[in-house]
Amino acid sequence: MESFSAFFILVVCISSVSGDTSSDDGRGNMNVFQKELLVQMKKLSNAQENISRSVDNYDLFRAMSDKIDNLEEENKKLKRGLEILMNNTILEKKRTESNTEKLNALHSFMSSFNIDAMRNISDLEAMIRDNKETLNDIQVSTNGIQIAMSGNISLMDKFRVSHGNILNEVSNSLRDLEITTKTYERFGNDSFAKLEMELNVLSGSLKKLNESSFRFFPKDCQDIQKTFPVSKNGVYRIYPYDSEAANAYCDMTNGGWTVFQRRQNGKTNFYRGWNEYKSGFGSPGDEYWLGNSYIHSLTINRNCTLRIDLTNWDNISRYATYTDFRIENEADNYRLRIGSYSGNAGHYSLSYHNNQEFTTKDRDNDKSSSRHCAVLYTGAWWYNACHHSNLNGDYSVRNDKGVRWWSYPSSDFMKTTTMKLKCT
Repeated sequence: MESFSAFFILVVCISSVSGDTSSDDGRGNMNVFQKELLVQMKKLSNAQENISRSVDNYDLFRAMSDKIDNLEEENKKLKRGLEILMNNTILEKKRTESNTEKLNALHSFMSSFNIDAMRNISDLEAMIRDNKETLNDIQVSTNGIQIAMSGNISLMDKFRVSHGNILNEVSNSLRDLEITTKTYERFGNDSFAKLEMELNVLSGSLKKLNESSFRFFPKDCQDIQKTFPVSKNGVYRIYPYDSEAANAYCDMTNGGWTVFQRRQNGKTNFYRGWNEYKSGFGSPGDEYWLGNSYIHSLTINRNCTLRIDLTNWDNISRYATYTDFRIENEADNYRLRIGSYSGNAGHYSLSYHNNQEFTTKDRDNDKSSSRHCAVLYTGAWWYNACHHSNLNGDYSVRNDKGVRWWSYPSSDFMKTTTMKLKCT
């Protein structure tokens, strides 16, 4: 730009000098020259501006080119990283597929194992429950014996000598059983064989204990009360004649009563069939029926008294007792036998049923020719045709189907009932 300016000044000076010394023709030619020179100078100026802009664009281009080079380098790095990531992903996928196959195989194995294990565990739990129930029964009996025989040192010594080893064996077997059960849960089938062996040992010990100690156990609650007068009310193990052992609730007031029926809250359903009434049901500590076979064994060939304690929904309590109480065997459908009455609850409610056979919803032995009394009155009883008492009726209602004692001096629907016996 500086050279161009100097050139322009030089041209102007030449033009001035020429204007002063030349002729008119010379001046004319000079003017043409000057104009041409000015045009060229303008073109040169435009070219200079274009060159300047080109230089700026070139610098911008170089900067952009550098950035592109940097981006391409970063892109190469990203591609290399992506290739590494893809390779790692492929390897990880292969490992995952391999692990998935192993996991599926393991899952298949565990499913098969769990089916067998759950079946074995279910059987095992049933066996454990049965044995624990038996142990609980023996514990109840043992407690009763320890109480009942504490006043007879000689007899108690015989019991301890005969059964001390067996009781220890049962205790040790139960402890080993619990340990083995935990081992089975950790290690599986290998321990199951040992567990079965332990159960067999335990069952054998229990069998020995039951068979060898039967004669030492009381036949009813009165036996316990006679041997140990300070016995408290509660559940005891008894051994009636010609029957298996049973848990019974003992009312230890006034000589030891064996309770065979209790109703107090409606938790237990008493609308049941013949076999359940034969063998018994419910919980002796709450509501239950001891079982007709046991009641027969307790009363046969003995002089027994029946006492029935009643409380109605007005909380008025009364009682009825009957001498010469017994029920016959199953061949005679557990027929009811009672003698003379005493008490304040009214005698006819049960006297009406004297000499009647026992009836359940699936065994109609009542005297009615047109009705099935147990079904009609949702109970089980020594129905005549049909009833003046229905102590095994529906606890939830207060009508003829409910727990009723007709000859009660006030409201004859019962809130609690207890039937118990004592024999001499």
